[in-house]
Amino acid sequence: MKPGRAIGISFPSGSLHTAVDTAQDLRQDAYNPHKMALPDSAATLTLQKCGKAFSLAPIRGFLGNNGYHWTGAMGTQERNSKQGDATDEETKKKIKQLLGHKKSSGNSKFQSRVFDAEWYTQTYPEVVGSSLNPLLHYYEIGADRGYDPSPFFSTNWYNKKYQDVASAGMNPLIHYEKYGYKEGRWPSAEFDPDFYSSNYLKDGSAENPLVHYIHFGHRNGNITQMRILQADQASKLQASEVAGNLHGRAHLSGDFSPLTATLSNLEDLESACVTKLPIFSAIEEEWMRESNFPSRLNFACIEECEIIPGSAMLFPKEGCVVNEEIERLLGKADGSSLVKNWQTTEVNKNRVTVQCLNVLTPVVREGIHLFKEYEQNFFHFVLELGVKLSFIEDNLNIASSVPLLVSDDLPDSIYQIIDRLKASDRPVLRLKRNALYRVNKLYYFSDIAQIVDCYHREPTDEDCFFPRTQVLKLVEKLKADVDDENRKERKIYLKRGSTYRALTNESSIIDVLLREGFEVVDTNGLSFQAQVDLFHTASTIIGPTGAAFTNLLWCRKRTNVLILYPRHPFSNTSFWNRISEIKGLNLAFLNGRRKGKVTGEHSMHDDFAIDPDELIQQLKLM
Repeated sequence: MKPGRAIGISFPSGSLHTAVDTAQDLRQDAYNPHKMALPDSAATLTLQKCGKAFSLAPIRGFLGNNGYHWTGAMGTQERNSKQGDATDEETKKKIKQLLGHKKSSGNSKFQSRVFDAEWYTQTYPEVVGSSLNPLLHYYEIGADRGYDPSPFFSTNWYNKKYQDVASAGMNPLIHYEKYGYKEGRWPSAEFDPDFYSSNYLKDGSAENPLVHYIHFGHRNGNITQMRILQADQASKLQASEVAGNLHGRAHLSGDFSPLTATLSNLEDLESACVTKLPIFSAIEEEWMRESNFPSRLNFACIEECEIIPGSAMLFPKEGCVVNEEIERLLGKADGSSLVKNWQTTEVNKNRVTVQCLNVLTPVVREGIHLFKEYEQNFFHFVLELGVKLSFIEDNLNIASSVPLLVSDDLPDSIYQIIDRLKASDRPVLRLKRNALYRVNKLYYFSDIAQIVDCYHREPTDEDCFFPRTQVLKLVEKLKADVDDENRKERKIYLKRGSTYRALTNESSIIDVLLREGFEVVDTNGLSFQAQVDLFHTASTIIGPTGAAFTNLLWCRKRTNVLILYPRHPFSNTSFWNRISEIKGLNLAFLNGRRKGKVTGEHSMHDDFAIDPDELIQQLKLM
């Protein structure tokens, strides 16, 4: 969008030397709360990028007798000034008519930098066929039809919002540019002048923030406001509508910007009220006994904290980041073992750089943090965030009016889990992944589970932790609807996609298993409840390692499980071992030859093939 060009109308001083006197006399009739001094020279009316206007008909009639010099986008026209027969009294009468007009500016001098002639013409095509200059068309015709002079100023919204201006018969945009912006009034629902000024203008600047945005900020991607959505509003909306409300008119470029901060301890923050409950001790002691990376649990209420959906990163103040997982692993893990979102996050000693989207940054009044790297993965959500949410609702006594904050692109099965675990009347706000949000009051509970990616050494069972008691409570909540009376014994093979760790000879393996009475199941097309029912009725489960095996949580005791892996010294089975131990399953593994498609640091995720004969031998042992 190009800045609009000026259109000026100048009154020759010789013919209007009494105009100022008349305007001064009419000051009490004009809206001039700041008692601005009127000019002591000839009156000048300059109209540039202007909003809904007063009619120029009185001016044109006056100019017909007194001459004018008109310059602007439509060219330059001149007429010689002539004194004519107008007396001073007639001049005063004309000016009085002008200033007393129902859409007058309230002052004999006005300059606007908001009207966008190019945008106006494109938005309202009828202007092209009009004999009027776009600006004159807006003043004489468009304003009365509710047309906007610019994409950044809403005539109807301003009149409706500020009834004092409408009641006074003031031209809304002229009022805004002369008085309104100094009073902190908004030009539209999409532009917060206080927020914009505090972020982009110098302290004490008298500049109109909208004008700064139009001519400088817009092309630089400056943010115009932070949206506020309260919990009581969210509870009345569907989740998709909530997300649309927060980002409905965001300027999203798709590009990322780096955000760098120093790793800090949550307990050291002045803005965080940290609480430790007695129930934390049992989990901490279990974590200490059974994990390589023990942690302390904190429950915190943090004032004015920025978050990034899809990440556990917290930014409680400028230059400061909190991430308890990185803090636990720092110096003990490297590369993508330390940082799960390694594509968008970099850690250099205690400095963390995160890439976040260039979007309008909304603000949420309050909410419960429920984000984590890998959260779109069914396994990671259930064991890391599902267990956490279950614990929060059981133990932390957060008012049910406080919404859960979650990402807007999670699988349906995960949203179904959230609905089952949260308080029935707790709203859910779905926020845009990788965007930066500010939360006025953020409720944050520490990680209650730990799943370490081991890419540089052989994993051990101590690399994985989730608390037994809390996992079993989660299981009871989520499988409450299982029908045990009509249970059918089933043997199932879990089909896996071909993105990575693909079983390249899967058809041959399926042939073997079909002969043994197995069913082939793809959980991707199943609802959460259907997955619970399926695994609860299974007597034997076989398949390539993947998130579908999270459903082992719903299995009965002594269910037979065989998980297929690519043969690799760093293959991580610690999480399946822990689930098996908690649930009392009969668990075994069968490794297959890697195909060499994935090499290097992540080669344990390579495609592989299982020997059918080895599978048959394993089935005999089950």
